[in-house]
Amino acid sequence: TPTAAYIAFACALVLWGWHELSFLMGFVTGPNRDPCPPDARGWRRFRLAAATLIHHEVAMFATVLLMAAVTWGQPNQTATLTFLLLFVMRLSAKFNIFAGVPHLSTEMMPDHMRYLASYFRIGPPRWFFILSVSAIAVLAAWLGSMALSTQGGIATGYALAFALVVLAFLEH
Repeated sequence: TPTAAYIAFACALVLWGWHELSFLMGFVTGPNRDPCPPDARGWRRFRLAAATLIHHEVAMFATVLLMAAVTWGQPNQTATLTFLLLFVMRLSAKFNIFAGVPHLSTEMMPDHMRYLASYFRIGPPRWFFILSVSAIAVLAAWLGSMALSTQGGIATGYALAFALVVLAFLEH
């Protein structure tokens, strides 16, 4: 039902928020908590950056797998789709920030997590930005089409997913 889709969406957002809080509070990050060395370039910089948050990414991916396993074959996939979309859109944003973005705001980062900003790059958008924004736009169009072509709770789930992906598009 539409109500079940809203409840599933809200539950996925709460679970997502719990993961994000565990990261921003510094509980689940990665083994590297040092700023990026100024001479780090290429794969070395990528490995160091990945080590700052790998435990969090693994925990989120494990949650996606667990949600998919628990909801497999069930009619309401809204929670799993919501969490998966949040995970993928977040990864896309992280890769773009790592590669370089023209505008970046780090003022709201907690003090104990400021070392992460040393891995960010301010610069012109790269090929990955064009690819990711294009893919997000196509995904949004598909989700919108699915929301309009289905009914009931399934349509509600797709509409919520569409709204989430449009917000990710704007964020990018």
